[in-house]
Amino acid sequence: MNLSSQNWAVHCLYEAVEKGLLPLDGTLHERVNRQKERRQEILAEMAGLQRQKELPLTGMGVRRIRSFCAALKEKLLEKGSNSGKEYLKLLVTEFV
Repeated sequence: MNLSSQNWAVHCLYEAVEKGLLPLDGTLHERVNRQKERRQEILAEMAGLQRQKELPLTGMGVRRIRSFCAALKEKLLEKGSNSGKEYLKLLVTEFV
């Protein structure tokens, strides 16, 4: 179950209570709490995935990043090369 469907499930439970379709009893409290717990699990999982996504950059030192940037700059400014234009096309989707 993803975050939006989890939010929808909690929303539906609240709406059913507000409309008087479900009594506000212990069982409903348990269901709502389970939905909230699952939502927190999903948020924690998403945060973990974001951290994993960012990890490769933490292992790179300043020297490596500078070396990469210098090599990229050299390649982009190379006379007669179309690299700069092609690289720009990858980064820019719309001209304003």
